[in-house]
Amino acid sequence: MKKIIYLSLLLALSATAALSEGRDTVRVYRLGEVVIKGSEKISKVENAVSTINFRTIQEADVVSFSQLQAYLPSTFIKSNSRGEALAFIRGGGERGLGLFLDGAMISIPWDNRMDLSFVPTDIIGKINVDKNASSILMGANIMSGAINITTYERAVDGVGGAFRAQYTDGGGYLASLVNDGKFGNFNYIANVSYTKSDGSIISGDAPDDLLHQSKSSRLRTNSDMERINIFARGEYKPSEATSLGLSVNFTTAEKGVPTEEYMYANDVRFWRYSDWNRKMITFNGEQIFSDNIAFRATLWADIFTQQIDSYDSTLTNIKQIQKDNDLTFGNRFALEYSLAPSQIISLVFNSAYSGHTEKIDKNDEDEFSQFNYSGGLEYKGAFDNLHLSAGATIDGNITPKTGIYTDNEGLSSSDYGLFVGARYFINSDLSVYLNSSRRTRFPTLRESYSGALGKFAVNPDLGPETALLNDIGVSYVSSNFAMNASLFYSLYDDLLVKVTVPKGHPLYDPTKPKLKMRDNLAEATAYGFDANFALFQNSPYIVQANFLFLKSEGKEEGKTTELEYRPDFSGTAILGYKFDFGLKPQFELEYTGKQYGLNAQTSKYDEIDPVTLANFRIGYNFYAMQSYFEVFARVNNITDKFYWTQIGLPSVGRTFSCGVSLRY
Repeated sequence: MKKIIYLSLLLALSATAALSEGRDTVRVYRLGEVVIKGSEKISKVENAVSTINFRTIQEADVVSFSQLQAYLPSTFIKSNSRGEALAFIRGGGERGLGLFLDGAMISIPWDNRMDLSFVPTDIIGKINVDKNASSILMGANIMSGAINITTYERAVDGVGGAFRAQYTDGGGYLASLVNDGKFGNFNYIANVSYTKSDGSIISGDAPDDLLHQSKSSRLRTNSDMERINIFARGEYKPSEATSLGLSVNFTTAEKGVPTEEYMYANDVRFWRYSDWNRKMITFNGEQIFSDNIAFRATLWADIFTQQIDSYDSTLTNIKQIQKDNDLTFGNRFALEYSLAPSQIISLVFNSAYSGHTEKIDKNDEDEFSQFNYSGGLEYKGAFDNLHLSAGATIDGNITPKTGIYTDNEGLSSSDYGLFVGARYFINSDLSVYLNSSRRTRFPTLRESYSGALGKFAVNPDLGPETALLNDIGVSYVSSNFAMNASLFYSLYDDLLVKVTVPKGHPLYDPTKPKLKMRDNLAEATAYGFDANFALFQNSPYIVQANFLFLKSEGKEEGKTTELEYRPDFSGTAILGYKFDFGLKPQFELEYTGKQYGLNAQTSKYDEIDPVTLANFRIGYNFYAMQSYFEVFARVNNITDKFYWTQIGLPSVGRTFSCGVSLRY
């Protein structure tokens, strides 16, 4: 750590000349945004979108995207029993969430999930959270909103970058180096980051009767992780009408899966992801043909491999090995036509073909594939103070290969999607809005055809689920702060949920009476209120708050049932102050309300108690109010509170971290 600090001081001194150019040397990578372009006036018709900007993200000192929950409105991030960090917007399912990096889908189609702990943050320029799935640009299976991650690019000619080093309790290290440059019509960004952790700290108040936790270690059993990420992107503008961008994103990692403490050894997952590799190539292009016509394209290729090792209870002897390989090709084509300076219509086509192979031990390799597509029209218009948006799409799903379930090969299904939205500006800062959208999600290949190493009964007869998403709200955005509040009501039909295989069901196995399966629940509702507030960076005060009140329930055969892990309330509040001499303390509160989880031992829903956590961060900026070089430290879970994040998964205890951050 001493060497890292000395190196950072040297870099800071050598960067003095660059600092004189001013802070705003970066901007959002425009080609990477999943929005209708049009005029500045048209761009304001984003009714349900909240934005987290570059400076907020870079000053959050998080190791991965999974730690950004405090900054993401209406979003709850938690790790499941497979050790995957997943995001939920307004209680919607994680598989219906759209996740994009510079326009390319980063959810793995096999399961339509992405472990957010594998997504680094030092290249991010902006995050858009769409809480209503209110755009057809995102494609099929977007039923629970979307998170669009956009990298940054250099705004002025020259070379710059960033360096960050961080230490965290539990043998955690992070080192990240970013370099960016712009030379006339060409700009680039490159990042290399490495992070490693021996494990997460378990609370000192943890019960003594945890089944699988070592009594001699303060680290959560099997919670270690190691990740290397390399990202590079270049953009070239051969003319004012043409823009071309190409990026490469490579991640290699391994991690353990913390065990469920209420499960006996013959039921629990003793898993490790011993090999997790992702290689993505993304092309973005734009061609402006005239003042009225523009064409935009995003193409991506994604190679993903992983190996899951299943151990016995000693975590030393491997019982089974599963190897997964995925190859995905995707595209988004959008032809935009300006009907008038304040009106635009877009013709959009999205598709993604994904092949998946699964091999367990020395068994034959099973092959699966699917093709998702979506096509439709989207309109946006501004009429004085009234801004309108509307769209319609046809979404489809085809499964050419379905493993051993050959009767389902070539099956196809389709459905329609609709959305309408309106925003009325009372004045330049204050507006009211409403949205309504209907979207569909088709079952993933994993949901339909995978037994998850014996943890599920396979149900190849799953059908698509649909959602009707509605909200109405008020927004205030000035030069000093932003505020948004909304009421929402979501109605789901044929919702896919996890249930115990009932007696008499064709998939029931009397030797495994507690075996789980996936099934289409008759219907479900989620409604509530959310609000967020933030002061902008030009204020010496640090004030940010996000709140979500949620009521959710499912119904099947006239009976009401709980929906798993949808807290009835979640909220974060950040309060701090930037002193003129460079000191920046901030206090954070996190609250997670009552929620329910399905107990695999009793097949009943157990209640998980609410919890309040307190964190503290302090930083010293050597350039006073500017974020050029900062030394920082933080303590999360100050009181070392023990709680359950979900049934059988203990929380992280008090954790200390410190580091240095430099932007030059």
